[in-house]
Amino acid sequence: MTLSADDTKSLTLAKRKLSEGDAAAAHDLLKPMIPPNLDNAMILSLYGAALALATGRVHEGKKYALAALMIEAGNSSLYLNLARVYNEEGDRKKAVATLRKGINCTDPDPELLVMLREIGVREKPALPFLKRTHPVNVALGKVRHSLKRKKSSSS
Repeated sequence: MTLSADDTKSLTLAKRKLSEGDAAAAHDLLKPMIPPNLDNAMILSLYGAALALATGRVHEGKKYALAALMIEAGNSSLYLNLARVYNEEGDRKKAVATLRKGINCTDPDPELLVMLREIGVREKPALPFLKRTHPVNVALGKVRHSLKRKKSSSS
Protein backbone atom coordinates (compact mmCIF):
# COMPACT_ATOMS: atom_id res chain seq x y z
CA MET A 1 0.00 0.00 0.00
CA THR A 2 1.39 3.39 -1.02
CA LEU A 3 1.53 6.10 1.63
CA SER A 4 -0.18 9.42 1.14
CA ALA A 5 1.93 12.58 1.02
CA ASP A 6 0.80 13.46 4.57
CA ASP A 7 1.69 9.99 5.87
CA THR A 8 5.10 10.20 4.19
CA LYS A 9 5.74 13.56 5.89
CA SER A 10 4.58 12.17 9.24
CA LEU A 11 6.79 9.11 8.82
CA THR A 12 9.86 11.23 8.03
CA LEU A 13 9.17 13.54 10.97
CA ALA A 14 8.57 10.58 13.32
CA LYS A 15 11.88 9.02 12.27
CA ARG A 16 13.68 12.30 12.97
CA LYS A 17 11.94 12.74 16.33
CA LEU A 18 12.89 9.22 17.39
CA SER A 19 16.52 9.81 16.37
CA GLU A 20 16.54 13.05 18.39
CA GLY A 21 15.25 11.20 21.45
CA ASP A 22 11.68 12.52 21.37
CA ALA A 23 9.93 9.15 21.40
CA ALA A 24 6.66 10.64 22.68
CA ALA A 25 6.33 12.91 19.64
CA ALA A 26 7.22 10.02 17.32
CA HIS A 27 4.62 7.84 19.04
CA ASP A 28 1.92 10.50 18.63
CA LEU A 29 2.73 10.85 14.92
CA LEU A 30 2.78 7.11 14.24
CA LYS A 31 -0.14 5.86 16.34
CA PRO A 32 -2.89 6.91 13.87
CA MET A 33 -0.90 5.39 10.99
CA ILE A 34 -0.83 1.85 12.42
CA PRO A 35 -4.30 0.40 11.62
CA PRO A 36 -4.28 1.18 7.89
CA ASN A 37 -0.59 0.32 7.45
CA LEU A 38 -0.05 -3.04 9.13
CA ASP A 39 1.90 -4.16 6.06
CA ASN A 40 4.39 -1.27 6.15
CA ALA A 41 7.58 -2.49 7.82
CA MET A 42 9.03 0.97 8.49
CA ILE A 43 5.86 2.24 10.19
CA LEU A 44 5.60 -0.92 12.32
CA SER A 45 9.26 -0.74 13.29
CA LEU A 46 9.28 2.95 14.19
CA TYR A 47 6.01 2.57 16.08
CA GLY A 48 7.39 -0.38 18.04
CA ALA A 49 10.46 1.60 19.10
CA ALA A 50 8.44 4.72 19.90
CA LEU A 51 5.89 2.69 21.88
CA ALA A 52 8.60 1.04 23.97
CA LEU A 53 10.57 4.23 24.58
CA ALA A 54 7.66 6.62 25.14
CA THR A 55 5.28 4.44 27.15
CA GLY A 56 7.45 1.66 28.55
CA ARG A 57 5.32 -0.96 26.79
CA VAL A 58 8.45 -2.84 25.73
CA HIS A 59 6.85 -6.24 25.12
CA GLU A 60 4.26 -4.77 22.75
CA GLY A 61 6.88 -2.58 21.06
CA LYS A 62 9.07 -5.61 20.50
CA LYS A 63 6.18 -7.41 18.76
CA TYR A 64 5.80 -4.54 16.28
CA ALA A 65 9.56 -4.29 15.65
CA LEU A 66 9.89 -8.05 15.11
CA ALA A 67 6.84 -8.09 12.81
CA ALA A 68 8.51 -5.39 10.71
CA LEU A 69 11.60 -7.55 10.27
CA MET A 70 9.40 -10.46 9.15
CA ILE A 71 8.11 -8.22 6.36
CA GLU A 72 11.44 -6.71 5.28
CA ALA A 73 14.52 -8.39 6.76
CA GLY A 74 17.10 -6.53 4.65
CA ASN A 75 16.36 -3.03 5.94
CA SER A 76 19.04 -1.92 8.42
CA SER A 77 16.80 0.78 9.95
CA LEU A 78 14.46 -1.94 11.19
CA TYR A 79 17.34 -3.53 13.10
CA LEU A 80 18.14 -0.15 14.64
CA ASN A 81 14.59 0.18 15.95
CA LEU A 82 14.56 -3.36 17.35
CA ALA A 83 17.90 -2.65 19.04
CA ARG A 84 16.35 0.46 20.63
CA VAL A 85 13.59 -1.74 22.04
CA TYR A 86 16.05 -4.33 23.39
CA ASN A 87 18.15 -1.57 24.92
CA GLU A 88 15.07 -0.08 26.60
CA GLU A 89 14.23 -3.54 27.89
CA GLY A 90 17.70 -3.71 29.44
CA ASP A 91 18.91 -6.52 27.18
CA ARG A 92 22.18 -4.98 26.03
CA LYS A 93 23.45 -8.27 24.63
CA LYS A 94 20.48 -8.65 22.24
CA ALA A 95 20.71 -4.96 21.34
CA VAL A 96 24.36 -5.32 20.31
CA ALA A 97 23.66 -8.54 18.37
CA THR A 98 20.77 -6.84 16.55
CA LEU A 99 22.91 -3.81 15.70
CA ARG A 100 25.58 -6.11 14.27
CA LYS A 101 22.99 -7.87 12.09
CA GLY A 102 21.86 -4.48 10.83
CA ILE A 103 25.41 -3.41 10.04
CA ASN A 104 25.73 -6.50 7.83
CA CYS A 105 22.84 -5.33 5.63
CA THR A 106 23.67 -4.07 2.15
CA ASP A 107 23.02 -0.40 2.98
CA PRO A 108 23.60 0.02 6.73
CA ASP A 109 22.01 2.96 8.52
CA PRO A 110 24.80 5.17 9.99
CA GLU A 111 22.82 5.40 13.23
CA LEU A 112 23.58 1.71 13.84
CA LEU A 113 27.24 2.54 14.44
CA VAL A 114 26.33 5.55 16.57
CA MET A 115 24.12 3.42 18.82
CA LEU A 116 26.70 0.65 18.97
CA ARG A 117 29.28 3.17 20.20
CA GLU A 118 26.79 4.66 22.68
CA ILE A 119 25.87 1.40 24.38
CA GLY A 120 29.42 0.14 24.09
CA VAL A 121 30.82 -3.29 23.57
CA ARG A 122 32.70 -4.90 26.39
CA GLU A 123 36.10 -6.31 25.66
CA LYS A 124 36.83 -9.91 26.45
CA PRO A 125 38.35 -10.51 29.87
CA ALA A 126 42.15 -10.35 29.88
CA LEU A 127 42.22 -13.95 31.08
CA PRO A 128 39.16 -15.65 29.57
CA PHE A 129 39.51 -18.78 31.71
CA LEU A 130 38.78 -16.64 34.81
CA LYS A 131 35.47 -14.94 35.55
CA ARG A 132 35.17 -11.33 34.44
CA THR A 133 34.81 -10.30 38.10
CA HIS A 134 37.94 -12.13 39.27
CA PRO A 135 40.33 -9.60 40.88
CA VAL A 136 43.14 -10.46 38.45
CA ASN A 137 40.89 -9.81 35.44
CA VAL A 138 39.62 -6.59 36.99
CA ALA A 139 43.18 -5.34 37.59
CA LEU A 140 44.41 -6.34 34.13
CA GLY A 141 41.34 -4.75 32.55
CA LYS A 142 42.06 -1.45 34.30
CA VAL A 143 45.67 -1.53 33.10
CA ARG A 144 44.57 -2.33 29.53
CA HIS A 145 42.01 0.49 29.62
CA SER A 146 44.54 3.04 30.89
CA LEU A 147 47.07 1.99 28.23
CA LYS A 148 44.46 2.39 25.49
CA ARG A 149 43.51 5.83 26.83
CA LYS A 150 47.16 6.92 26.82
CA LYS A 151 47.64 5.57 23.30
CA SER A 152 44.54 7.39 21.95
CA SER A 153 45.47 10.68 23.64
CA SER A 154 49.00 10.60 22.19
CA SER A 155 47.69 10.00 18.63
